[in-house]
Amino acid sequence: KPESLENKEIGLKIAKYLELRLNTIDKKVWKVNYQKNNLTINKEVRGVKQIYSINKEFLITPEARLLNELRKPLMENFGLLKNGCAGVIKNSSEQYNINGPLDLIEKVLEMGKSGIQINRYKGLGEMNPEQLWETTMDKNFRSLLVVKIDEVNEANNIFETLMGVVVEGRRNFIQENSLKVANLDI
Repeated sequence: KPESLENKEIGLKIAKYLELRLNTIDKKVWKVNYQKNNLTINKEVRGVKQIYSINKEFLITPEARLLNELRKPLMENFGLLKNGCAGVIKNSSEQYNINGPLDLIEKVLEMGKSGIQINRYKGLGEMNPEQLWETTMDKNFRSLLVVKIDEVNEANNIFETLMGVVVEGRRNFIQENSLKVANLDI
C-alpha cells in the first residue's frame, strides 16, 4: 500500500524481506534500501548495474493495485520460503523448486514441451517432403477452404489495405479488428 512507505519501520521490514526474497530466488547479490517513501533495489553483475525504484507513485498504478488485491493468495502460494524456495513441482522423474507464479508457468511449459519438437516455417518451400506429407499433403489431415469475396472492388480494397504501401490503412485495420481475433499466430 502506498502509505506503507511513509512508515520507516514498515519500509525497513519490506526492504529486508524483499532483499531476502530476491537473493533466494535469483541467487544474485541484490541490495534493497529504504529511504524516505522509497525503496531502491540494486544489482550489479559483471559491472552492469540494474537499479529499480518503488515509490508512492508506482504503488498507485493499476498494476500495483492489482498485485495488492492478489497479495493474499500470492503470499499463501508463493510467499513462504521453505528450503530456499516457495514450492515444489514434480513430474514422474524430476522435482523442481518454484519461487513464484512466473517460475511456475515457465516450469509447467518446460515440462509440457519435453519430448516435443516445434518447427516454424515461413512457407511450404522450407519443408522437406516428409514434413509436407505429415502436414499439408496428407489428404486425411488437410482441409482446403475456398475464400470468396463476391465484389471485385471489395477484394481489391482488402488486398490493398493489408498488402499495400500505405501504412495508415493497415494500422487502422489492425486496430479495428485486433480484439476480434481468437487465435493469432505471430
